[in-house]
Amino acid sequence: MYSTWNMQEDTMLKINIDSDSKVEDWAVTGNGDDCLEQFAAIAEHGIDYVGMTFYNLPKTLEARKEYLQSFAENVIRRSP
Repeated sequence: MYSTWNMQEDTMLKINIDSDSKVEDWAVTGNGDDCLEQFAAIAEHGIDYVGMTFYNLPKTLEARKEYLQSFAENVIRRSP
């Protein structure tokens, strides 16, 4: 059933993730303002829960803490 770029199950909502996809086509990306705008658009479709995964986090623990702190301040605290 699953192979490279073939993670779509028959009963799922169609997702368009393939080797030619841009990350913006399937993920919330950008700076804090961009993320808030995209989350607001998602909410307009009645979605009230979003799971988070962070890609390309900095390598060091201290840098990761700073990155996540920045996300907390620029996105989570500003969310309605």
